[in-house]
Amino acid sequence: MCNELQLGRASPKSLQSFIEDGQTNLNCVDKLGRSPLLILSCRRKFLALLLKAKKRINLDLKDNMGKNALMIACENDEISVKTLTKIVRQLVTAGVDIMARNQQGQTALDILKKRFINSPSSLVTFVKILG
Repeated sequence: MCNELQLGRASPKSLQSFIEDGQTNLNCVDKLGRSPLLILSCRRKFLALLLKAKKRINLDLKDNMGKNALMIACENDEISVKTLTKIVRQLVTAGVDIMARNQQGQTALDILKKRFINSPSSLVTFVKILG
């Protein structure tokens, strides 16, 4: 279990201290199978801090539904297109698997196609990023 971090209430400063201490298990998971990377995948500034510790993070971790950080961010309707674009770029640059599939067999691009079915221009932006 991921008892070391209460990420939902963490401030950037406290998260940075957890990352810098070198002792915190950044791959721990909660009861839903979510690691810090998965929990923070929708919070751009926190994600940037976490990705600085890339060597200590397993970018391939998935939650209990088979979703990786990229999929979780892509399906979050509360994130604006502009912010999501930045998050997707961060995750892709860090090396998150863009071809990974969840339990329904969907990739991040499949999730984006469904989300932006009525917004082709937004979808094109993400297709360019994901290759």
